[in-house]
Amino acid sequence: MEMILNKISNFISRHTDNMTNEDKEIVSYGLELFFLKLFFFLTTVIISISMHCLVEGLVFTFFFSLLRSNSGGYHANTRIGCFIISILMFISTLILVNHIEEYGNLGGFIISFSVFSSIVIVTFAPLDTESNRLDKVEKKLFRRKSQIILGIEVVLAIILLYFKLKNLAYIIFLAIIETSILLVMELIKIIIKSRSRNGSDS
Repeated sequence: MEMILNKISNFISRHTDNMTNEDKEIVSYGLELFFLKLFFFLTTVIISISMHCLVEGLVFTFFFSLLRSNSGGYHANTRIGCFIISILMFISTLILVNHIEEYGNLGGFIISFSVFSSIVIVTFAPLDTESNRLDKVEKKLFRRKSQIILGIEVVLAIILLYFKLKNLAYIIFLAIIETSILLVMELIKIIIKSRSRNGSDS
């Protein structure tokens, strides 16, 4: 992977005037993110097809990624760790949707929990991380965007419920729930770090 990225960045630098080493590092980083996201997308498509949930998988990936990218939240320490957690969450979501009809109250629980999750997102999003700090202007922008996206997703899920497209509605509700879970996980991480720092200073 690293060899491929180096070859591509070297090719770009040879065909770009006045490209500094810093520019080259930025290009390499961008390419790495692109290929990781492409690999993740292809993996989710393969998993969705194997579980006979291609439409549900694509809907979840779209709405979760859209809300997550504007809300922030927990990230694993490594990209591989982040990939594994994301895939496990994705598989769990599809399994859950496939078995909702078997448990009469599960659908109602998902809807109810999504209300609580929406409150969490509106209250705490966006949450930055140590590797991606947001200034006041960025926080205000992402807060507004996350609230608009959340509102659109909730309305769309309700419309899908009205037209009896329950699986797609539940998928969107689960995207909201999982976004809030990652926010709570990051909040817990922040609190633990804050307490450990205060303990070391005392």
